[in-house]
Amino acid sequence: MARTTRWFIEPHGGYTNDAVFQLIENEGEKFHAEVNQHRDTRKHPHNLIEVPGYRHVRAAIQSQTSQQLEFNVFVWLKTHGTIQHWTPPPRK
Repeated sequence: MARTTRWFIEPHGGYTNDAVFQLIENEGEKFHAEVNQHRDTRKHPHNLIEVPGYRHVRAAIQSQTSQQLEFNVFVWLKTHGTIQHWTPPPRK
């Protein structure tokens, strides 16, 4: 069955790029991650790394300050068919 939600990270710089690949590898995922270009709802191109699931997005967000990672998160919903910028909800 096809997934209805796909998660992507857009790294800003080589350090963040490497950190995202390391994050996926550290999870022991059998997932072929690579950088691919996708267009958002406004047709703007983005170089994105698809991650296996939301837990990887959450782990990157949790590491963002301590590892000085700079990135944006995008989500693809089957209902929309295009990627959209995603902002995490504010921490409580």
